[in-house]
Amino acid sequence: MQPVKKIGKELEWWLRELRLAPEVLRQYGTRFPKRIKLPGTDIHIHIDPADRRARKQVLFDLIRGRVHRNSRFWRDFILHTEPTTALDIGANYGECVFSMEYPQNVRVVAVEANPELIPHLLNSLHDHPSAAQIEVINALVSDESTNSVAFYLNRNSSGQSTAVASIAADSGEVEPVEIASIRVDDIFSNAKYRPDKLVFKVDVEGFEPNVLRGMSGALREASFAVGYVEIDSHFLSRTGWKIERYDEEIISAFQLYIPLDKKSLVLKQYDSLGAYRKSFGEGRIHTDMILVRNPTAFDWLPHAWQLAQ
Repeated sequence: MQPVKKIGKELEWWLRELRLAPEVLRQYGTRFPKRIKLPGTDIHIHIDPADRRARKQVLFDLIRGRVHRNSRFWRDFILHTEPTTALDIGANYGECVFSMEYPQNVRVVAVEANPELIPHLLNSLHDHPSAAQIEVINALVSDESTNSVAFYLNRNSSGQSTAVASIAADSGEVEPVEIASIRVDDIFSNAKYRPDKLVFKVDVEGFEPNVLRGMSGALREASFAVGYVEIDSHFLSRTGWKIERYDEEIISAFQLYIPLDKKSLVLKQYDSLGAYRKSFGEGRIHTDMILVRNPTAFDWLPHAWQLAQ
């Protein structure tokens, strides 16, 4: 990051801290709460209040009443489709997976690669009203299973931890650790999980194609599947994937929908990421995708979400 840009981001950070500190103090009695309440619920999650990702995208955004679209997707689509299994891949502090009470027939798996977030996730799991239906797994989700693979921790901001060495190098000071990797298909080797109807969310800092490639067996068995997947063309290129390869190996198995803008719940269908790029331009793509498999199985779209005409 360029020095001037870095200084600007630091200034923006501290101005936000100063602006929101009184409200954080009023609600929690401290500027650094370790347990916070999710909006519109009686559910609390545990965080590391010194983690910048936790402060900005969890604590501060909740203070300001902001609900991220991935959380909206998670709750809306699970309640609407009542899947047999819901997968949160890259759970971070669990602001999606712990954001709701689950219908009784839904089994839920939260997978997080960062071992330092697991104690917070387990504490949140202990407090959750649907705890018996949720499993937390510490592993890197990939397209192969191994006992040991490198993962790069960013202790300043957990959202910048990644399995991709070149992306980690860009984010600043990181520490490599060794963790296990698993495939989504390995999760379904456990008889208590059934891929018949599947809702999934994937946010893993450029590693998304590997995750999706490792769930091909589950997708073949699913009567219906819908997923919320982040895509960043810069991160994608750093992992050795190109848009054309992503389309051919992964996206072709789904119908592809992309929101009209960064806050919209209106989805536009595209034949491929290549087609989206043509409509978008040649700049960096950073957006979310809704991937749907077998959408004609039933009315799959929740009422708050719409398809562009």
